[in-house]
Amino acid sequence: MWNQPADDLSFSIAVAIQRLRARIEGRTPFFELYPHTERMMSYRIALSVAGTNIVPPHRDWREKAPLNDIQRTQATLYLSKHGTDYEGEGFKFETHQGKMMVLGRDEDIDPGDLVIWNYGNLHSVSNVRTSENQIGFIRMLLPPETIHGSKQNFNRLRAVLRDNKNFRKYILPKIKKMRSS
Repeated sequence: MWNQPADDLSFSIAVAIQRLRARIEGRTPFFELYPHTERMMSYRIALSVAGTNIVPPHRDWREKAPLNDIQRTQATLYLSKHGTDYEGEGFKFETHQGKMMVLGRDEDIDPGDLVIWNYGNLHSVSNVRTSENQIGFIRMLLPPETIHGSKQNFNRLRAVLRDNKNFRKYILPKIKKMRSS
């Protein structure tokens, strides 16, 4: 989000969706819009044109404290239509009642529809097929990504360098010599 947007409209839509998600989750209006916490919203366009097991079935964040917050939601903005732009399944989703459904096939979804759903629900992307005149299963995903602070990055770099034989042999002696002078 801190990079220059590749497309102003996509950037604006992503910010609006994040603000809506924050309201739904009962958070402050600018929750995770800026790198003030350990996570920050991001967005990307995903295109699937063919595949049987594109995103294997999984539940996000349920097992990982402190991220097992049942308020956490994911947002998916549909940019293509099942049956018109792709065939097969696409996004499979388990409802809170335990029913598996394919959004777009079992529940009509049009391009521009926004689906906000709980990260803990089982979900996957599978069995997408396209013919020559179809564009594929296209959607905008908006996952909150972990932001690694400078102290975390420094500690990770230090651990990598500590294990590097050439660093210890050639560079570390020079650093120690500079520090002692």
